[in-house]
Amino acid sequence: METDYYRKVIKEYRKEKKLSQEKFAELLGYDTTYMSHIETGKREPSVDFFIRFSNLSAYLSIICFVVKLN
Repeated sequence: METDYYRKVIKEYRKEKKLSQEKFAELLGYDTTYMSHIETGKREPSVDFFIRFSNLSAYLSIICFVVKLN
């Protein structure tokens, strides 16, 4: 269930910022396919991904807090 939450937060952030998967992947230093797989649940986000995402946004601390509560 936690990965469903991660995917939702990641995708909502990208859409909120009006970024395509391609541009979002580029900003994070990943391939577009990797981003697509994360958003669709075909792959789990890596720790490195969350570090890069946190550098781009303020969401990592929120995600970690929610995970600790579960």
